[in-house]
Amino acid sequence: MTTSSAKRTLRLDTKGRLPLAEVTKGLNINGLSGFQATVDANKRIILEPVVEMPASAADEFTTPLSLRDARRFVEILNADVEPNDRMTAAAARFKAWDERG
Repeated sequence: MTTSSAKRTLRLDTKGRLPLAEVTKGLNINGLSGFQATVDANKRIILEPVVEMPASAADEFTTPLSLRDARRFVEILNADVEPNDRMTAAAARFKAWDERG
């Protein structure tokens, strides 16, 4: 993963808004719906991209994993395949399930 940072001065428009469209063009974040804003102790504003999903898709991440699911996931991990987004999400679910013990 490569990271780059570029400083850019954004001017407020007549209604006091910041034009973030220019900055977000290069992000290439699928499903970008907004930003979480944080103001740190040095009065810096930090914007983190937020991606949301439909409630029907969220069920996949909140449904508990069964032992059968966990065994299948271990089989997938041991397979010689390139991981995809779904496998990455499954890995996070498995880790959370495993930590609950």
